[in-house]
Amino acid sequence: MPTLDDLCQWHLAHLDRTSNRGRKNQTGANNIKRGLGGETLITELNFLKLQVFCETRIAVDGVKPSTTLLDVLFLSGAITTAVVEERLNADFKTKVSGWLSGLKRAGLIGNPEDRERRPTQDELDLLLVHTLHNRALRRIRYHDLIRFAVES
Repeated sequence: MPTLDDLCQWHLAHLDRTSNRGRKNQTGANNIKRGLGGETLITELNFLKLQVFCETRIAVDGVKPSTTLLDVLFLSGAITTAVVEERLNADFKTKVSGWLSGLKRAGLIGNPEDRERRPTQDELDLLLVHTLHNRALRRIRYHDLIRFAVES
């Protein structure tokens, strides 16, 4: 039976072919392996282990439920990849779906809070200077997009 480390490796290989999120993908894998143990067998995963993982991330690491959601979604994606590649039985996807529902009901995973903060003039000035000096951003007229967004 594969371990969490195996699962993360397979999923990262898949994401290397299909995603441009690089470091964010690796961060999700690292969080899962560190929090649940890379040598943990997939068959040992259950709701209670994920619950403790999320509670620990929130209490010890000081993250919000939106961050634990990202970690758990990485794990869910890794399981989906393994099922699609026929490395795991499809029953695992059903289990994870139920676990996600339970974690959401418990308030351990969730969407980010809305933000109302507006950038300061100094922050805007820094963004505008950066967009004027970055060739790729100049090509798509990002400077104008920022100014339009601020004004509208």
